Amino acid sequence: MKALKISISAFIGGMLFLLAFVACFPRLALLINGPVLSNDEMNQNTALFVIGAPLTVITGALIGGFYMRHRLNKKHHT
Repeated sequence: MKALKISISAFIGGMLFLLAFVACFPRLALLINGPVLSNDEMNQNTALFVIGAPLTVITGALIGGFYMRHRLNKKHHT
């Protein structure tokens, strides 16, 4: 049961971080690459999304999993 709670929390954390990344992506792409004027900027935006999306999901999953593990251990010791 403990592993299931940690897995669900990791999944939810990953999805929340992905949602936040998708919501912030237009501003982030504009900040990093500037306005899209040619195909090169479009390729840079694609690379930014392809690299950034999995990294944010992994980060969110790790944070969610470690948070739930910490919370369950704290609950167990009290």
